[in-house]
Amino acid sequence: MVSNGVPADVNALLRLKVHLVRSFGFHEVSEVPSGNGQAFFIQFGPLRQLPESSHPCLNEFVNLLDAYQPFDVAPSAIGGPFANDDLPTSLLVGSVFVDVLLAVFNEAVIGSLPFLLLTYKHDLESRPLRHLQASFRKVVRKLNEIVMMDLSYEVRQLALTACGACIKRWPNMVGSII
Repeated sequence: MVSNGVPADVNALLRLKVHLVRSFGFHEVSEVPSGNGQAFFIQFGPLRQLPESSHPCLNEFVNLLDAYQPFDVAPSAIGGPFANDDLPTSLLVGSVFVDVLLAVFNEAVIGSLPFLLLTYKHDLESRPLRHLQASFRKVVRKLNEIVMMDLSYEVRQLALTACGACIKRWPNMVGSII
């Protein structure tokens, strides 16, 4: 619904994120109040195992991340070092879920490489998402390793395409990895 343009506020998106993270099988999911006490962000631990029942959510997760609907997001809704900052930044509606995407890639899912191409749409240099750059570099390293693995040509080509897109978009952030 959100990816089709149905308006949602930050609290509704964060509630949806809690349920999504739990359905993906992450440990220690909690709602942490931000410094001002009026907002909260979602914290979650490592991924146990991606349950088969969450696979339909993964398909719709792609649509949400791919949605081109502008949305004002404050760093306090995403967490990280700027969790006390309430100044909203205009991002895409799926930006609230980018940390989940990166965690899934870093923890488990190797066969879902199209997800990384969608992060190309999100501004990881913006203040709310800047703290996710280290996780993003980890994903790029993992993709680089996939390129060198003895896998099918299509999977390796997709990983190489994703690495190339990341290097073009953020040469200063990922250039030293490759």
